[in-house]
Amino acid sequence: MRNERVWREGRFVAAGTSRPLGAETLEYIARHLLDFLSDRTPGLRWVLSLAEVHVSMHGEPFPERTTLHLQDKDANLFAELAIVDDEKKLWIQELARHMST
Repeated sequence: MRNERVWREGRFVAAGTSRPLGAETLEYIARHLLDFLSDRTPGLRWVLSLAEVHVSMHGEPFPERTTLHLQDKDANLFAELAIVDDEKKLWIQELARHMST
């Protein structure tokens, strides 16, 4: 049995650096990312916020990719993730596995 109510810490790892993003339950993270990635409505919008470190994620779908922006507690953007459609399909499949029924 999975325990989706356990808090999970997220980390951003790129170019040899690692940065804490904060924490939330796996179901919260999966639900918000899944809802965003499944919606192709144009425009920049809030995706989720993580507690403790207070990182927020905003995203914007484009025809050829989806972009996620990571913003710190002081509203400074510190990372941008581009997810092409093939990767997005894999993300959606993996995130769906973490949803409680």
